[in-house]
Amino acid sequence: MSHLPRLSRRLVLAALPASILLYSPASFAQAPDPRIAAAKAAGKVNWYTSVAPDELRKELIEGFKKKTGLDVVVYYGGTGTVYSRLSTERRTKSYNVDVVTLGDPDLVDELTTANALKKYRSANFASVQDAYKDKNDQWVGICFYGLTKAINTNLVKPGAAPQSWAELADPKWKGKVVISDPAKSASGLLMLKAMVKEQGWPWVEKLLRNDPLAIAIAPGIEQVLANGERSVSTAATSFLSETMKAKGPVEAVGEVLFTSPLTASLIAEAPNPKGGELLIDYLTSKEAGDSFRKFGWFSSRGDVEGPYGFPSASKLKVKYPTVDLPLTRSQLLEQYGQIVQKAKSGS
Repeated sequence: MSHLPRLSRRLVLAALPASILLYSPASFAQAPDPRIAAAKAAGKVNWYTSVAPDELRKELIEGFKKKTGLDVVVYYGGTGTVYSRLSTERRTKSYNVDVVTLGDPDLVDELTTANALKKYRSANFASVQDAYKDKNDQWVGICFYGLTKAINTNLVKPGAAPQSWAELADPKWKGKVVISDPAKSASGLLMLKAMVKEQGWPWVEKLLRNDPLAIAIAPGIEQVLANGERSVSTAATSFLSETMKAKGPVEAVGEVLFTSPLTASLIAEAPNPKGGELLIDYLTSKEAGDSFRKFGWFSSRGDVEGPYGFPSASKLKVKYPTVDLPLTRSQLLEQYGQIVQKAKSGS
């Protein structure tokens, strides 16, 4: 086999089009996202969120900073608390937040109606399952949970556990059930909506006369259950998964009542809109999806396995894929509040 002299090879290379020479390994290095410079100039990214636990938020923030160099300032609370703070700030025209994460689709709809959100389609939109993204780009699901029933296995044998959701109002469970507070928790409100649809308001009154312990933020439910303060609970799969992984004496029973995503939306008056876009992109990335799974959440993406103790999303048995009820959030809570007062007064 003949070889070109060294000088000839140089001449041949010099004659090649520049477009061919550009295909060197170094040329495949990804260029920095041009939004990063604008985001850094605007300062930190502000995120109001109900994502928990603390360790998960820390991992997400650190991963985002490693990828972009941007710092994130977080305000954390239950969905109702986050929404209340955001609403109060908007009434006073105090625009401090770039991205909001909520666990209640009705509240996202209210923000949309109030023109509080700016349309943005995540760079990972195609990887997110259809059920967890908005075709109008007002929100995108970053992860989701399901609501299941759970028991303390030291106090209730699996065969004796309430198999149906309606059984939670059975007198034999009086003083033994812990639930999410519908007035302060998205999972509690969605459970209320699902059970009013299935059983009607008389069931809600019967449940409340059963003296359930209502917890404002979902993680507290698993603590109460694992500690044996109550023996039966409604439980978000995310926090239950974490408790099971930690070998807590808890177990899921029966089917999942519904699933609901935690959403990410860009605020219309975001002080750092490019930073907000980058954060939403990161929260819908596979890297973030693996973090969600590790801490008990189902990723909204189709290429991430289910969390500890649960099957993949495609094999999850869900009673109500969507919970439709012709009542607004305020109407639901007003009726619920009246029943709470009636149950307290014993009338």
